[in-house]
Amino acid sequence: MSSAGWTVAALSGLPRVPGREDIAWLPLQYALRLSAFGTNVFGGPEGGEELIGLHDETGEDGQEELYVVLAGTVRFEIDGEVLVLRREDVVAVRDRSVRRRATGLEPGSSVLVIGAPPGSLQRSTWRPEWFADVPRLEDGDQRHHPD
Repeated sequence: MSSAGWTVAALSGLPRVPGREDIAWLPLQYALRLSAFGTNVFGGPEGGEELIGLHDETGEDGQEELYVVLAGTVRFEIDGEVLVLRREDVVAVRDRSVRRRATGLEPGSSVLVIGAPPGSLQRSTWRPEWFADVPRLEDGDQRHHPD
């Protein structure tokens, strides 16, 4: 650990949340002392494990969530629709009422989850003009990497 305001760690060296022996739950936000957004990694050693249980974010502190498949293949159920995503695929869930779940389909499948309440990013250091020519994806867009 560094006292210089930053930390470097390998995922394999991070502590796991106890009580979930079937999956690896890496509490990045907690372990790395982040406070601007929540972030965790969920991984399944065998394949077939439910990595992220069925839930929505309609509670008091509900958040938008971004899911990034880090390894393997993950089956997402998003409001009744089934999506099978692979490494480098992402899913953004903006609507807090959307129910979602994720299951690893291959040994070693893992998902990075990043979340924060809508509107909590009041000011970004990323300047809007940097993205003026970048199109935004529409709801339901599914763009996959080539095979």
